[in-house]
Amino acid sequence: MHGKALLVVNKVDVPGDAIVHDFHRLGLGEPLAVAAEGGLGIGDLLDAVLALLPERAETEPPAPRVAIIGRPNVGKSSLVNALLGEERVLVEARPGTTVDAIDARWKTPAGEFVLVDTAGIRRQAVYEDQAEFFATMRALQALERADVACLIVDAARGFEKQEARLAQHALDAGCALLLLYNKWDQVESREQAWKAVQADRARRFPTLAGIPAHPISATEKWHLSQLPAHVAERVAQNTRRLTTRELNDWLALVQKRRQVSSDAMGKAPKIYYLTQTGIRPPTFTLFVNAPSRLSPNYRRYLWSQLAEHFGFRGTPLRFRVRKSE
Repeated sequence: MHGKALLVVNKVDVPGDAIVHDFHRLGLGEPLAVAAEGGLGIGDLLDAVLALLPERAETEPPAPRVAIIGRPNVGKSSLVNALLGEERVLVEARPGTTVDAIDARWKTPAGEFVLVDTAGIRRQAVYEDQAEFFATMRALQALERADVACLIVDAARGFEKQEARLAQHALDAGCALLLLYNKWDQVESREQAWKAVQADRARRFPTLAGIPAHPISATEKWHLSQLPAHVAERVAQNTRRLTTRELNDWLALVQKRRQVSSDAMGKAPKIYYLTQTGIRPPTFTLFVNAPSRLSPNYRRYLWSQLAEHFGFRGTPLRFRVRKSE
């Protein structure tokens, strides 16, 4: 026999049914009991299949890419220069100096990263010239190639609508997000001010309240030594994998808290199981018998509960629903 095989016993509707033991005599290994219709044992089966898949050839993984984004003149290039310890990026005091995306290797005690310094992004339709328009497009393309986005916020201006738009761009692109309040050396009563900026963001943009945020000063190099660990944690969140078993244990729990609702015809969809189907960003697929019957409200409920239960903060989870008979 070429390859590996699993012995799967279907239509075992009762957990622990002794009938499974009858299949040991086939000599094909430990039988896995499942009930395809009811979803019993499917999670264990998927985990067993994954365990049998061949390991990929040992190749050095590419260094995670970190996009430095923010409105013009918030100190993005100054931050890149401070992190690299050299004048890698031209810095001037006037807005919009950087007009291209620049990649640079960043070696740190927490690992090696690739920094992408991007042109400052302004509000749409406020571009001063064609060069700035294309610079903005390149910055958005940099997000598409990045694993983590560091959104630089001017501490004096705070988190405004433009920052909220940039945060959404990063999340839509699949980047784990980190907020860095720059020019913090210019702020007075810093402890009180930090509580105030966090509360202000939570009040004005509730969906962005939980994104990890830190105060820094690129010019004075305040708190920059901690930044590699913060970035590495964001990378870990964006590449995190959950087993099918723990996902379905959680799924059973949330369904007990709130049962799936029926559609206008009085029919409720039957949820079979949930599994993770990707990373960068973490992607989860829910299998049900009739996806059209699963209401948008219940989908949002599952998505929010998943993020809260497993501690995803500032990570753009993808939640998909697929039909399964």
